[in-house]
Amino acid sequence: MNSMFNMKNTACDLCGTKNLESIYTTKFCIDNNKNLWQDVFFIICKKCGLIFENPRLSPQSLKSYYTEGSIGSKIYGSTNVTHGTESTGDLARKEQFNFIHSYLPKQGRMLDVGARDNAFIKYWDDLNYKIYALEPGPAFKTESTNVTLINEFYEDYTPNKLFDVICIRHVLEHTFSPFFFLDKAWNDLADNGLIFIEVPNVYIPSVTIVDFFIYYHTFNFSPVTLKSYLAKTGFKTLDFSANLPYCGMRIIAKKTPKNSQFLIKNDYKMAKKKVIEYKNRRKLLLDTINKKIKNVEGKKAAIFGAGEHSAQLIKSANIDLSKIDYFLDNDPNKQGEKFFGLPIHSPKIIQKGLLELILISSYDYQEEISDIIRKYDSTVEVVKFYEKVIAYNTYQDTTS
Repeated sequence: MNSMFNMKNTACDLCGTKNLESIYTTKFCIDNNKNLWQDVFFIICKKCGLIFENPRLSPQSLKSYYTEGSIGSKIYGSTNVTHGTESTGDLARKEQFNFIHSYLPKQGRMLDVGARDNAFIKYWDDLNYKIYALEPGPAFKTESTNVTLINEFYEDYTPNKLFDVICIRHVLEHTFSPFFFLDKAWNDLADNGLIFIEVPNVYIPSVTIVDFFIYYHTFNFSPVTLKSYLAKTGFKTLDFSANLPYCGMRIIAKKTPKNSQFLIKNDYKMAKKKVIEYKNRRKLLLDTINKKIKNVEGKKAAIFGAGEHSAQLIKSANIDLSKIDYFLDNDPNKQGEKFFGLPIHSPKIIQKGLLELILISSYDYQEEISDIIRKYDSTVEVVKFYEKVIAYNTYQDTTS
């Protein structure tokens, strides 16, 4: 098996115990055209309530996945409907900045771990800060003169000077060891330095076709376990919010002397309850989707989206691919290839009037895809799976 899929069994990363309980099982697609899947197991720690993948991708396997050209990118490709452009979730990044702004020193050095694009760091332009944007994936361009781009994994990065602020936004859940990650951040911060974190919240998991418990989210945090991690690694919480419009929570904390006597709260009962509730809600969603899929019968049909969402749709719903003619996708790197044995075409083919029905297989970009379809054909039947979409990557201010 390719090294990307090397898995390792571990004890709880937060409290160190091996008193673990299996709580959720899902699958990861290894090869879409051969329809090969690998089981992924999520465990809950009975001593602290941390939920994590076990066994999980090894550190080297995780790096392989997030490197351009990895098997992961070949299987799923880009998930952004606005392929090749900057992220569209500007409001989420603006609210992140506003959350921490009042706590910031007047000047200093800020490290943005997993920067991805300019959407967050642009809000720092008017501050007297030197910005270091670390992104191990494909490098992005910035016109800011006070930004240094670092194309490296944080675990391998050694700064030549301490930082005053470190921001870790939707990154910690992807790591092999959050403890190692946060302990390194403590060492990379100056005294009284600040750390800002935003991660998905297992108390309010998003219910979509793509499983909340997905293979690349190796850890799933609750407010209790996230705060416990910070306390264990020498941070004092200054502010916390789980009142976000999308599935997430954010926290800002200050570096303090480490205290080996702190107690980890046990969140086992509440975290397990939330997972059970999620299972029930997701079953209801899939039942609803299966009813909508019945509209495909006897019609010339296509699925818009040849990525993670469609792979999970095929795995989880009762969709018969023999009833589907082809996939549509905006990504030119996918067009001309095959996905689960079916050809992938540009959406421009819609304008030829060959289709009677299109299933939109995306949560984040459902409305954008709908607009693209209507641009080419206002009469084709469009099936949406979600009544309302509020996603981190596409969360926008619609009031202006």
